[in-house]
Amino acid sequence: MKKRVIVVLAFLIAVMLLGCAQKAVEKPEEAKVIKITDLMGREVSVKAPVNKVVITFNVEEFTAVGGEDALKKIVGWSQYYWEGRRPTVWEVYSEKYPWIKNIPDVGYPWKGTFSAEKVIELKPDVVIMSKDQYKHVKEDVEKPKKAGIPVVFIDYYEPFNVTTHTKSTLILGKLLGKEDRVKELVSYYTKQVDDILKRLSEVEGKYPKPKVLLLGKGWMTYGKNHYRGKMLEFAGGYKHSSKCSGTVGRDKPRIRLEGKSECCNIYR
Repeated sequence: MKKRVIVVLAFLIAVMLLGCAQKAVEKPEEAKVIKITDLMGREVSVKAPVNKVVITFNVEEFTAVGGEDALKKIVGWSQYYWEGRRPTVWEVYSEKYPWIKNIPDVGYPWKGTFSAEKVIELKPDVVIMSKDQYKHVKEDVEKPKKAGIPVVFIDYYEPFNVTTHTKSTLILGKLLGKEDRVKELVSYYTKQVDDILKRLSEVEGKYPKPKVLLLGKGWMTYGKNHYRGKMLEFAGGYKHSSKCSGTVGRDKPRIRLEGKSECCNIYR
């Protein structure tokens, strides 16, 4: 009798565990057409959650929303953006996920090498691009559109612009079906920015602004309209290259050395 009770209990426990396991397994969300207003103000129809993505910028933000699964959805990207412009990040990611080296390259919009034909060949569910790239690809993006491939523009370029960053993150959440994850990210990000603004307001006018020299390859400097220049001024620093009113410019070594910067940041 005791043996029979044990067998019955074991069976019931097994059934309960099986039921819990089945509840824990999430069914893949069925794709449906959604309308998105991107950061160019364009209304775009996309079948989401997407499975195949071409992305030309903001890969870090994309993976922050979707994780490794999102990385596996990338069927084409601007490899120069990571390997050429973010070598340290590229090294970390390619060591962890060596297969990303084989992701097809679709060219780099800022270099004028973006290939709409390559994008069409890859047949993605969506193309994700940065708003700042639009002026370089406004004619090219019509080609994927005519082929039935939607193109969505996001914008993380403006430093600490909570509004545009939040909108962009919400778009990524909708595309990937990760809207709960997006709520966590937006809440965390907003709190961090608010904390920075609070601390800056507490020291405003109490100390002289530090002079910072931002340099790139070949004495290239970043102007007021470049995100690095904007970020520096936002954080309370004084940029030596403030006379450079555009995005980038060239500096003269003698002038910069005479300026006596307290901090020098050099970018590859």
